Amino acid sequence: MKYLFIINPIFREVAEIENALRESFANTCYELIRIKESDNEAKYIEKVIYPSLNAGHLCVTAAGGDGTVRSVAEAIVNLPSKNTFITMGILPIGSGNMIARELGIPVNNIKKSIELLLNYKTIRNIDVLEICDSGALRRKICVACIGFRISAVVAESYNKSIKRRGLFSYIYHILKSYKDFEKIRFQRTTLVFFDREEVVDKAILLSLQNLSAWGYGVKVCNAKPDDGLFNCVILDGNRIKTLFYALRLFRGAFPTRLLAKRVTIIREREGVIQIDGDTFYAGKELSVRVLPASLNVIAK
Repeated sequence: MKYLFIINPIFREVAEIENALRESFANTCYELIRIKESDNEAKYIEKVIYPSLNAGHLCVTAAGGDGTVRSVAEAIVNLPSKNTFITMGILPIGSGNMIARELGIPVNNIKKSIELLLNYKTIRNIDVLEICDSGALRRKICVACIGFRISAVVAESYNKSIKRRGLFSYIYHILKSYKDFEKIRFQRTTLVFFDREEVVDKAILLSLQNLSAWGYGVKVCNAKPDDGLFNCVILDGNRIKTLFYALRLFRGAFPTRLLAKRVTIIREREGVIQIDGDTFYAGKELSVRVLPASLNVIAK
């Protein structure tokens, strides 16, 4: 099996990873490719992977945060198989690491993560979500969650900050966004499902969850990444009720309104959404659907 490492060079752990790979993969075929963050990151990764599609069995490993993992996952989903079995690996060196945590991959320990890549016993065949609009977003693949309202506001604030890593920084940006509570809450959104229509007009949070948790192990719901469904989590209520739910975050206290395979989301206006922790500008109308069993991911 050939290992292809896609690494985000913004992280300070890059040198440590390169040294660990030289040591651990001395007798194993591998290649390391650095990428730069951009709007076309997934397309670039596709081009990088394509020449290796005749390897027979290829392990494409994302070394970075959840955004890098999402971009690599999107590239893999978009690639033709060409008789190559593609496995995805994760070396989590980001902040939240929600995807790695969900799959039991060691975080904050590069050596243990590399050991898992070399000696894995489990490959999880997981779903992804496809989100499309007719505007700037076009089409994106999501592994963990798609967030609207407060989720998108917090992610945008967090990602723009210079000193942005760490749980306490994330909590700070949640509190910072709390001042925009009423502006965020009173925006009419219509969710059109196969058999029903749901109007959300007083909700502080709307999140479509393929995984059960956000970053840092914040448990949101009981979503499963391999059941062919996503959980639609809607949190409505006043400031006091919102604070009550926030205090119970790590216990998975958010109510799941329903499970679905696809949904059309119609908003009052265009705006920012968050996908796996990264923010994107999207149109008023978006369609989301599950692509079942689309990724083979090394897990513990």
